[in-house]
Amino acid sequence: MSTPFGFHHMNPEIWNEPDQFDPLRFTKERKEHMRCPYAYSPFGAGIHHCIGFAFAEMQIKLIMSQFLLHVDWSVPDDYVVPMRPVPIQEPEDGLPVQIQLREK
Repeated sequence: MSTPFGFHHMNPEIWNEPDQFDPLRFTKERKEHMRCPYAYSPFGAGIHHCIGFAFAEMQIKLIMSQFLLHVDWSVPDDYVVPMRPVPIQEPEDGLPVQIQLREK
């Protein structure tokens, strides 16, 4: 019997505060993603691993680095993301991020 990856991505037995956006959970010091095999599997795992994952990750890093160099972004301080888990996890409200182009 297999378990959906989304369950593992939100499991409090694996992740500290799984509902919070916390990129530091992947640092060498914390290594939360190493607590359980396949705890973090956004591109599948094993024989079902996406063949384009490395290229996709590189594209995301390049695009985000350029984007973040040129804009300021924010959400309201009291904002809590309402998530829709199916068919893929996504914000139900479209994630109201305010983006402003930085002055040169």
